Amino acid sequence: MSTSVLRHFASALVLATAAGCGGPTGSPDPGLTETRELIVASQVSDSVITALNSGIPDRRRLVIRAASEWAALWREATANISPAPPVPEFDFATEMLLVATMGARPSGGYAIGIDSVYSTGGNVHAVVRETTPDRACMVSAVITSPVVAVRIARSSAPVEFRTRSAVHLCW
Repeated sequence: MSTSVLRHFASALVLATAAGCGGPTGSPDPGLTETRELIVASQVSDSVITALNSGIPDRRRLVIRAASEWAALWREATANISPAPPVPEFDFATEMLLVATMGARPSGGYAIGIDSVYSTGGNVHAVVRETTPDRACMVSAVITSPVVAVRIARSSAPVEFRTRSAVHLCW
C-alpha cells in the first residue's frame, strides 16, 4: 500500500472512532441513576450569549437572578465593544441565567458551551463543555475570552456546575 492510501485509511479510522465517541448522548450525566428533570436541552436554543472574545478575563461559573447582576456582567462581557450594545432584558421574576466563562486564552480555537441543565436531588446541575484546540490546529494569534449564558426557569435551588473538557481536532 502506498503511504497516501495508508494516511487516508488512518484518517478515516480516526474520524470513525471520533464519531462513535462524539459528544454526550442520552442523559447529561450517565454516572447518575436518579430521575432528573431536563430543564434546558441545548445550548443553541436558549443561549443568551455565545462569544469567543468577551471582556471577562477570568474563569467563572455564575447564577444571575437579578437585573442589576446581569447589567454588571453584560457591561464587563461587552467592555471591548464600542459602542456598547444595549443590555438584553429578561424577566428575573420567572427566569434566571447560568453563565460560564473560560477566562483569557492565548489564541483562537477555544470555546465554551452549556450542553445541558437538569435538576435532581433538589439541585440544578449545569454541564459545561470547555473546548481547546489540538496542538495541530492553526489558530488566530489573538487573546480570546469565551463566554456562554443560558436562560432557564427561575429556581431557588442551589446550582452545581460540572465541567467537561473537549479537544477540537483540526486535521
